[in-house]
Amino acid sequence: MAGCPFTRAFVEGPLSETVSVASDLVDLHLHAFGNSYHPTKQCGGTVEGMPFASYFHGYNQTIRECWDRICGAAAAEPAKDCFSGPLVSQHGRTDGLMTTAWACAMPLANKEASKYMPFVRCTALRFLGVTSRASFEATVASCARASGLEESEVLQCANGPAGKQYLVDAARSTIPHPSVPHVLIDGHLLQDTKCVACTSGIMKQVCEARRKRGFEASPACQGIFGLI
Repeated sequence: MAGCPFTRAFVEGPLSETVSVASDLVDLHLHAFGNSYHPTKQCGGTVEGMPFASYFHGYNQTIRECWDRICGAAAAEPAKDCFSGPLVSQHGRTDGLMTTAWACAMPLANKEASKYMPFVRCTALRFLGVTSRASFEATVASCARASGLEESEVLQCANGPAGKQYLVDAARSTIPHPSVPHVLIDGHLLQDTKCVACTSGIMKQVCEARRKRGFEASPACQGIFGLI
């Protein structure tokens, strides 16, 4: 997930801006698993030949969709081998490592988006420079410090069993989806993940959702609606 260029563009721009200017309007649930999957007997899959820092040509969307059905949120009871194999990441091992770091950052920030999103954005911006385990740890440490998180806690989590469990939890809450970023606002699919304040952009849609619920428009939403 963390390696997808479209996800990173959304994180770096529209999502971060929305959280920055309107965190009080958004109850963000970030599912740090995305298009990842694990090899299973029923669906297949392999990590053979998966590179560290580039697109994995052995990645298979059909397998991922199968895995979503039997292991993700759609499965009332996941198959026994859903999480026993290695993680298959669409954009290489860096993708899996950074996605795990994202999954760790959320509970370490008490799931407060205003606290974990700076870390997520920082690592997204530096993703292409992560080409080794050492550069991964250096990036995570630097972004944790810059974001006000404890670097040792994030690294310990990302490199240990806690990170794996957080990733499993994220996987089990990931709904079937055609691609990422897959963004829902009050259950409705966000059509435009590239523009923050366009008609179909995230900020406009957040403000519209709030208005439909009967809330008074915040200053930011008043600006979006052209009222000030």
